Amino acid sequence: MRSLELKPLSEPERAELTAWLAEHAESLPAPVRIALEQHHALCEGLHGSRYRLSQVLVELRRALGITVASERRLSKDPLGPLSNGDGARPKSERARLELDAERYETLTAWHKELAKRHGRRSERSGAS
Repeated sequence: MRSLELKPLSEPERAELTAWLAEHAESLPAPVRIALEQHHALCEGLHGSRYRLSQVLVELRRALGITVASERRLSKDPLGPLSNGDGARPKSERARLELDAERYETLTAWHKELAKRHGRRSERSGAS
């Protein structure tokens, strides 16, 4: 099978495609019309400024379920405020012990979830 050489559309070709889509949009099946509109929006984003390109990449990552760490957790450090240096360490011994117990439970759950995810990946890679 011969591979297609993909070349970017010129300005007149993009204008012709936009005009054709506007004229025939109602006669196209909805999934085809939506796919063409999404493709057009992607091309416009890729053809535009750096800012528009970065916005397209953000949307693509969201659509693929890829989120940066800063969007997943408020704290980048699973240990929380103690290692972030905000001085939130309680003064009383009881309060410190409760905070340590809470942190231990949080870290344990975090590690278990991480181990579960890695276990699933190794099972998938071992099965193939």
